Amino acid sequence: MDKIPSEVIDQINHLLGIQGKPYRRFANGEWVDTDCYQWHQPRALEWPEPPLELPSDLKEAMERISKIAGSEMPSSEEFDIDSYSARIRELFEEENDEVKASLESISPELVELVDYPLRKRKQWRSRLEAVRKLLEESPYVAYGDVIVAPTNDQFNILRIEETNGNNYEIDTEDIISALRTIHDEHGATILTAGFDNVSFEIERPPIGDQATLLGKSLIQLCPDLFEPPKEFPEGIVALWWD
Repeated sequence: MDKIPSEVIDQINHLLGIQGKPYRRFANGEWVDTDCYQWHQPRALEWPEPPLELPSDLKEAMERISKIAGSEMPSSEEFDIDSYSARIRELFEEENDEVKASLESISPELVELVDYPLRKRKQWRSRLEAVRKLLEESPYVAYGDVIVAPTNDQFNILRIEETNGNNYEIDTEDIISALRTIHDEHGATILTAGFDNVSFEIERPPIGDQATLLGKSLIQLCPDLFEPPKEFPEGIVALWWD
């Protein structure tokens, strides 16, 4: 692969307001040089300090939020923690009025603490999408936090990271083949990758029987999921091989 040219590096430096540096990945206990560049944001959002004492109405407020989430979900005989958690996240992102009212009864410090992961994720996606927009029509692809690779084939990201599930005899090309199939059927954009993990966004999330089929293919690719996903409400899939 070619190196990232200096003019592209300068453009991204200006866009993000930080200086990029050559990307070195950590694998098998050692650092490995690559032809990529990285713009890692050093703790742009600091973890807020939790309050010394939780407010007395915290439990009541959180119970109201949980009740709202449960009441707006389809009833089922078995409790589905994935669907429940996804619904909680949706309520936060939708700024549901009832959830907002419940949160207002909690101390500001605790609201900041609870909201931190969501704000951090939104900030990261905003930075990644800004770089991707800058690189449109270029022979480079951005992923992770934020790494730019000298390729316009997103699947080469997995080759750069040597992503694998070797403990299940799943190699990099096996993962690429599976993700290409998902991409052909539903559209898939790689978000992050490491030597033992990958996450991607499904552009056209399947529903019903098609979602079931996709879930079965994912559990074959990634046995660490333990059970196949049955729905993809956010379109985000994270796979890992411990």
